Amino acid sequence: MDALTRFVSDGLALEEGVIVIAAPQRRRRLRECLRHAGFDVSHPQLANLVLFLDAAETLKRFMVNGWPDRQRFSATIADAVGRVAAPGRKVRAFGEMVVLLWESRAYEATVRLEYLWDEFCAGNRLTLLCGYPESALRTGPTCLVEGIHRAHSLVFHSGAD
Repeated sequence: MDALTRFVSDGLALEEGVIVIAAPQRRRRLRECLRHAGFDVSHPQLANLVLFLDAAETLKRFMVNGWPDRQRFSATIADAVGRVAAPGRKVRAFGEMVVLLWESRAYEATVRLEYLWDEFCAGNRLTLLCGYPESALRTGPTCLVEGIHRAHSLVFHSGAD
């Protein structure tokens, strides 16, 4: 939560657009942490910079027969980016959709989603932070965990879930 709070508050301090795609409890906790850090995201000045989306609902928008559809994914994320972007404004995003797929044992779909994120970020100058609990990565096939690591430019382990 500390890394996520820093990621979001740094973006808000720089007046970047921020998209948070997370489970309800994570969104609630993040709002509290941001408020303690001096960022009231309900304030109209910040409301235009940050967009909170439900991870499960967002995931449903682009999954087809248990597989992430590239065009639907791109359209879904482009819509979210469009809601917080402005000319010259950078955008950063945090997503937990991969965790939902991983926890449902849709390992290959998880890796596919990671690569779709990578493609989208490269083509749209979007900075992405993904969060996996350590326990989730211990439950899947090793070769797919390695695929997830390859899809990221930086991987760090906090040692906590």
